[in-house]
Amino acid sequence: MKKVSDEVRLKLEETFMFYLPRICEHCLNPSCVASCPSGAMYKRSEDGIVLVDQDRCRGWRMCVSGCPYKKVYFNHKTGKAEKCTLCYPRMEVGLPTICSETCVGRLRYLGLVLYDVDRVLQAASVENDTDLYEAQRRILLDACDPEVIAAARAAGISQEWIEAAQRPGVCADQYLPGGAAVAPGIPHDADGLVHPATVAGGRRGQP
Repeated sequence: MKKVSDEVRLKLEETFMFYLPRICEHCLNPSCVASCPSGAMYKRSEDGIVLVDQDRCRGWRMCVSGCPYKKVYFNHKTGKAEKCTLCYPRMEVGLPTICSETCVGRLRYLGLVLYDVDRVLQAASVENDTDLYEAQRRILLDACDPEVIAAARAAGISQEWIEAAQRPGVCADQYLPGGAAVAPGIPHDADGLVHPATVAGGRRGQP
């Protein structure tokens, strides 16, 4: 009888899964990928998501120490490294990540935004680290601004992407320093290029 109950309990445990928000930065040049000697860590070329190939992982844990954000962890039960997958199975069917969907305060946002690529270096080069947040917010553009729309089209950004950027999951005034009225007014250079910043799902690419 005990054996039967153990089998039932095991099947019940295997029925459920839960999401643990240990959110990865999915870096442009991930050090975890560079530090993995087995090539198990890879960055998908089509969307930039960084994943672990569980079949290739040998459990050497160099990726764990190689991540400056401590987002790669070692599963002692499986002997494999694991990390945030950006919920790519959900994203591939049009669903948002769990962390952004369940965030009560809307602090986590997943979507498409337009930003001024010519001002990225300027925003990243502020003298005081405490000014980074405001500097980065100021390079975000108002996707409803006619000048931004015209610049986006001139840069080859599709109408579909522009419309997606006009339907953000957060209010426009949250982008602005100190808040703003209903009408957005994000400062930008009208003659600068406008590029999309987006995270989306896809299939495995090369590192």
